[in-house]
Order: sequence, then C-alpha cells, then structure tokens
Amino acid sequence: MLKRRFCILLSLLLVFSLLACDPVKDDVSGESGDISGVIQSELTVRFLNVGQGDCTLLTLPDGGFVLIDAGVYTNKKAVTNYLEKYGVETIEYMVLTHFDADHIGVAAEVIEAFEVKNVIMPDTVATTATYDNLLTSLENHEEIKVIKGEAGYTFLTGIVKFEILSPFETEGKSSNQCSVVMLMSYKNIKMLFMGDAEKPNETEMLNNYTPMKLRADIIKLGHHGSASSGSKDFLEAVAPKYGVISCGKDNSYKHPAEETINTLEELNITYFRTDLHGTVTVKTDGKNLNIHTEG
Repeated sequence: MLKRRFCILLSLLLVFSLLACDPVKDDVSGESGDISGVIQSELTVRFLNVGQGDCTLLTLPDGGFVLIDAGVYTNKKAVTNYLEKYGVETIEYMVLTHFDADHIGVAAEVIEAFEVKNVIMPDTVATTATYDNLLTSLENHEEIKVIKGEAGYTFLTGIVKFEILSPFETEGKSSNQCSVVMLMSYKNIKMLFMGDAEKPNETEMLNNYTPMKLRADIIKLGHHGSASSGSKDFLEAVAPKYGVISCGKDNSYKHPAEETINTLEELNITYFRTDLHGTVTVKTDGKNLNIHTEG
C-alpha cells in the first residue's frame, strides 16, 4: 500500500515538473480585428495605428488602462475612437514621453473626454500651442497628479511594474533626448518603450545599466525607427525578439530609416510597422506572447 502511494506521488511530481518546464511559446499572426475572450490574467498592449505619431494603449490584467503618448492632433478622431472602442473610461496613468506634437497632439482632448488619474511627463517646457493646450487642461483638472518623468521613478499597477530608465537630466537636451524611456515588467515578460529617445540616450543607458537590466522581449523603437535611434550596440544589449515601429504611411520623414531596418534584420529581430501592419496587438499572460496585426 505504501509502495503504491509512493508511486502515485512520484508520478504527480513528474507531471508538475514537466509543466513547470514548459517553454515560452510565441504566436505571431496577421489576423484582422480585435481578439475576443480576454482572460483576467492577460495584459494587452496595442501599438495604435495613428499615422505619423505615437500612441500605445495598455489594458492591464485588472482591467485598468495606461496610455503612452497621445498621437497627433490632425488624427485626433483616430485616438479617441480607439480609446472608446477598447472600453476606456478611466486612465490610471497617461505617460507623455516628450512634448513634440506627434506625441501630445490629442493629450488635452483625452484629459477632457476621459478620467485621467496621473500624468507622467518630462521636466521640460515647450513653446507650442499644443503644449499650451495640455497645460490648460491640466490646470482645469487639479485632481490629476502630475509626476516628473525621470530615471529611477517606478510605479506599480497591480502586478505590472513600470520603471523609467531615462532621461537622467533634461537641461540642454533636445526635445527627443528628453523622452521618457520606460521598461514594463509583467511576470517573465518585459517591454521597452523608447518614445523618441535617440542614440545619445541609448549610450547613456548603456553606461548606467547592465545589459540584463535593459533586456526586453519587445522594444518600441525610438523616434519612429529613424537613423537617430536604434544603435546596434543598444539593440544587442536589449536583445529583443520583436520590435515595433510607429510611423505613418508614405511619411515625409522617410521613417523608418533603411539603416534601422538593416540593423534589425542583422540582429534577427522580427519587426512590425504600423504603416504596413496597422495596429499591432500584443497579448501576454506573463509567459507567452501572442502578436496580431491588422494587415
């Protein structure tokens, strides 16, 4: 009897050990439309197709939302329509990586249309009407907590961790180089959001962090994949499996740069472009990745 119980226990231990060793599986497809049946433990990251601009919506496992940048004003309907489509009512954190118009273009409208609890933005100023509109909206909503986005700031939303890796300082730097660079961690999965950070920022991060600290499964490339970002040394340190480039179709800046694409291909990084693939949707349970595109 004891021998039989021991054999059963040994069999159960073997099954559990095999389950624990189950490898990470990625599912990459080009299915159109949204994916239904989201389970409670899933994190969804949507790199929204908003033309020549940046706007990323994170749906957290607990149902909350984080918004990174707010697109360009000329495409404001696309931004607000996306947020409504995905059921946004309250935004826990809106992260404005920097104050270029293609990143904060619809920020004021988002503040007016949705409940925003926290806004993270760099400690800089701009001299544009778009920036002035943002400040006016923030002044009209004193309940919103404004947080300085600088290296070392960390916040949690449930079990999802966000850590700002850059900028270390903003004085004397260009708008792009003041970009808030943010590392998101959910269980075993990490994603790096670069804003419009450029090669000097990448070098600074390489000098201040170990490669292990910079590691990420997915990187949203800086500055729409321009030649001013995405150095080989930095991408080697991050070692992502996937890259996402947010840019407009046939844009006048010719983003992404051929140099950037060549580097991604040389390092065997699978990449997606919103101008070619539409909105890029990533779903993860913290272990597996499922990536779907519109095109």
